[in-house]
Amino acid sequence: MTNVDRAKHLYAALAARNAGAIFSGLHPQIEWRTHGPGSPFHGVLRGVGSVQAYADRMSQVSLERFEVTALDNVGDAVVALIDVRRVTKATQAVTEGQFVHVMRFENGRLRELDVYEASAGS
Repeated sequence: MTNVDRAKHLYAALAARNAGAIFSGLHPQIEWRTHGPGSPFHGVLRGVGSVQAYADRMSQVSLERFEVTALDNVGDAVVALIDVRRVTKATQAVTEGQFVHVMRFENGRLRELDVYEASAGS
């Protein structure tokens, strides 16, 4: 299985809301970094437990669109372009735009994820 295949598997698990498949695809020492001005998820997560807490916080938003529009190997990483529309439930603030995920795998599991949020916001 290639790293692109691994990324596809993780995105399919996300679409199916299959938490078990998502967490089993994460390296125990995963480092997950979210970049983006104004993102409610900005920061660095270390370890699967932190990512599980992050997943719990995702209940704060309604994910109306999450479409992977491109996925490919770039050097030692897998890069995904994602078309996103989410609404923060408490404020009804809309985040809409292209996100970029840069993924690095180790021993078949996602070891590093950089999420870059570019948004038109409203």
